[in-house]
Amino acid sequence: MKRFLRWFGIIAAIVVVGLVVSTVLRNSTASARASAQSAQTYQTVPVQRGSLQVVVLASGTVRARQSAVLTWQASGKVGQVNVNAGETVKAETVLAELDATSLSQNLIQAQTDLINAQQALQDLYDNAATAAAEAQSKLAAAQKELDDARTARESLSYKRASQDTIDAAYANLVLAQKEVDDAQSFYDQVKNRPETDQLRAQALSALANAKQKRDRNQANYNWLVSGPDPVEIAQADARVRLAETSLADAQRQYEKLKNGPTPEDLKIAENRVTMAQAAVNQSRIVAPFDGTVTDLSVLPGDIVSPNQVAMRIDDLSTLYVDLQVTEVDINKIQVGQSATVTLDATPSAQFTAHVVDVGQVGTSSNGVVYFNATLKLDQPDPRVRPGMTASASVVVSTQEGVLLVPNRAVRTENNKHLVFVPGQSGGVRAVTVQIGDSDENNTVILKGLQEGELVITNPPSATPSTPSNTGFRGIFGGGTRGNSSPQPSSGGNQP
Repeated sequence: MKRFLRWFGIIAAIVVVGLVVSTVLRNSTASARASAQSAQTYQTVPVQRGSLQVVVLASGTVRARQSAVLTWQASGKVGQVNVNAGETVKAETVLAELDATSLSQNLIQAQTDLINAQQALQDLYDNAATAAAEAQSKLAAAQKELDDARTARESLSYKRASQDTIDAAYANLVLAQKEVDDAQSFYDQVKNRPETDQLRAQALSALANAKQKRDRNQANYNWLVSGPDPVEIAQADARVRLAETSLADAQRQYEKLKNGPTPEDLKIAENRVTMAQAAVNQSRIVAPFDGTVTDLSVLPGDIVSPNQVAMRIDDLSTLYVDLQVTEVDINKIQVGQSATVTLDATPSAQFTAHVVDVGQVGTSSNGVVYFNATLKLDQPDPRVRPGMTASASVVVSTQEGVLLVPNRAVRTENNKHLVFVPGQSGGVRAVTVQIGDSDENNTVILKGLQEGELVITNPPSATPSTPSNTGFRGIFGGGTRGNSSPQPSSGGNQP
C-alpha cells in the first residue's frame, strides 16, 4: 500500500510539472507575438473623393500616312539621281531616271509619242475658238441654203408669173410673129434670085432672126402659162431635204464646238497623254505623293532591272500608331478618345494622340483575339519614325467625385476584396468592399467604406482573426488573455 501511494505521488508530481511548463511556454509565445505586432507601424490614409481616368493599355507600331517602295520598271543604266535620303519631295517629281543611251527602242519611241500627245491636247484647246467660228459660219450658210430651197419649192405651187407678165409675154410673141410674117413676105419676093445676090441674102438673114426671136418669145410665154412638171417638183423636194440634212449636221457640229472641246474629245486626248507618260515613266522613278525619301538604294551608273528597289518614300506629315487591342477591351475604344503614346526608342518622352479608327474584325494569335485600333499623333515629331514600337494608354472614361483608395490598400482573398482599417480596440479589422475601376494608383470603392474613413496602406500579409482569450486557466486557478494588436498610425516609414 505504501508503495502504491509512493508511485501515485510521483505520477501526480510529474503531471503538475508538465502543466506548469506548458502554461509558461504558451504565455511566452503570446507575449512574443504581441511584442512583434506592437513593433509594426501601420500607414493609414483617409478615403477621399476624386477623379479617376480609366485607360486601356495596348502596344503597336508607328506608320506614316502613306508609304511606298519605288522600284524600276525597265532595264538600263542609272543616269541621274535627283534626291538624297531625308529630302522632302513633291508629288510627280522625277527622283531618278535611266540614261537615254541605255533605253530600248520602245521607250525612246514613247518619248516621241508623249510629245505628240501633249501637243494634240494643247491644240485641242488652242484651236477651239477657230473651230467654233468656222462651225458657226457653216451653220449660217446651211440655214440660207435651206431657206432658198424652201422658197423655190413653194414657188412651184403657184403661177410662174403675174397675169400682167403673161400678157406682156403674149404681146411680145404677137409682135415677133408679125416680124416673121413681114420678113417671110419680103424673102418670097427675092428668093428666086441667085444665092449670091446681096438683097436675097439680107432677106434670108432677116427672116432667120425674126424666127429665132419669135421662138424665144413663144418658149417664154409657154413657160409662164404652164405649171411645174413632176421632174421640177422632185428636184425641188430633193434640194429641200439635202438642205435640211446639211443644216442638222452643221447645227450638231456647232453645238459640239461652241463651248470648246467636248469632254469626250478631252478624255481621248488626255488618255493618250497618260498612256504615253506611263510608257516614258518606265525609265524614271517618280514620286507618287508628297513625302520624304526615307531610304535610297540607287546611285548614278548602277545597272538596274525591272522590280529592283530604288528608294522608299513616306509621308511623315501625319503619323499613326496601329494598336493591337484584345477583345476584352475593344468595345471600350471609340473614335475621338485621347491617348498618350510612348516609344521604346524614347521611353522618357510622351506624345499625345487620339483614336481615328476602330477595327471591326478581329484576328486570333496564340489563342487571343486582337482588334486593330488606329491612333493619330496630334503633332508629328522627328523622334517618331515609321516602324517604331509604341505603347499607348487610351483614356476610355473619366469618373468624377468617386471614392478612392490606394491600390496597395486593397487585398483579394477567397474571391473577396478586402480593405483593412484600424480596429476600435486598437487592432486591425478587415472590411469587405465592392470595387469599381482602377488606374495605376487608385481604386474606386463602390460599397463598404465612407468618405474620410482611414484605411491601412500596408496591411498585414494574413487576415487577422477576431481577438479571443488565449490564456490557460489551470488547476491552480490562474490564466492570461492574449489581446495584443498593432496600433494604427497615420504615418510611418515602414514599407
